[in-house]
Amino acid sequence: MEPGLITWAENFAFYAQETPGVFFFLGVTPKGTDPSTAASNHSPYFYADEAAFNTGIEALTTLALSSLSSK
Repeated sequence: MEPGLITWAENFAFYAQETPGVFFFLGVTPKGTDPSTAASNHSPYFYADEAAFNTGIEALTTLALSSLSSK
């Protein structure tokens, strides 16, 4: 698959028609690994660099707090 091309199998677009939403990727490819050759998340060889989880938690927390404070 060429870099940047992704096949979609998510139902997120249908959910977003009913309620506002956001879909984003969190880069979890381990340092030193070429993302274009890393195993996909549906592969038994997939490995996530857990150091990225803190970034994801911070992003989602910020989004939630922002949404709650704007009501």
